[in-house]
Amino acid sequence: MKKLLIILSSLLLISCSNSNTGNPNTSNMSERDMQRERLVRLAIERQEKKEAAKKEELRQKALAEEAAMKQKEAELKEKAAIKEAEMRQKALEKEAAMKEKAEEAKRQEILRAQEAKEKAAANAAAKEQALKDQRLSREEIFREIIEINNELDGKNVSKERLAELQKRLAELEKLNK
Repeated sequence: MKKLLIILSSLLLISCSNSNTGNPNTSNMSERDMQRERLVRLAIERQEKKEAAKKEELRQKALAEEAAMKQKEAELKEKAAIKEAEMRQKALEKEAAMKEKAEEAKRQEILRAQEAKEKAAANAAAKEQALKDQRLSREEIFREIIEINNELDGKNVSKERLAELQKRLAELEKLNK
């Protein structure tokens, strides 16, 4: 394009110089020379407009590419932000689930401890009741032994009753040990 401009401007200069050399009055150019000069100028202007249009087109293309790159960068940043937010959300959900599991385990441990405590209390109560029962039985055994001894001390006991009382006394003494 620049070569074409150079050629056209050269032609213009040549035509101007040719017309000036023949005439001593340079201000009076022939109609033909003026037309040629106008055509050359028009061609130069057209060429300049084409070049300007091409430059503008290239500039617009570069701007469009830059805008596309910026948009891509923005999309990538947005995707990265979304992914980071999702990862943070998953981490929070995982942490919440772990806390919930820990709390559930703690509740279960508390329930087991409470059940063990209640069981131990029930066992202690049962043992205490057994000891009371045993004491009562021993007290009853001692009373009965005393009654038998008192009855044996009495002289109005028949032989059958005496054998019965002695047998019962032997059983009670076995239980007392």
